[in-house]
Amino acid sequence: MTAGPATLSAAEAAALLGVSRATLYAYVSRGLVASAPGPGPSRARRYPRAELDAFLRRRERARDRELAAHDS
Repeated sequence: MTAGPATLSAAEAAALLGVSRATLYAYVSRGLVASAPGPGPSRARRYPRAELDAFLRRRERARDRELAAHDS
């Protein structure tokens, strides 16, 4: 994937994954994507770029297997 900041905001993470923020939060609640507390007293969370990139790779591999299964 591309280089960038080590962590992303929820809006940035959702955009990277191509999903809504609600879907991003669902991924976190299901343990599919990690989040960490952001700086300061805010409740905002940060999303590690490496975790998001790993999730994208897993999702692409799963899609590739699904496509291969349909070709049979």
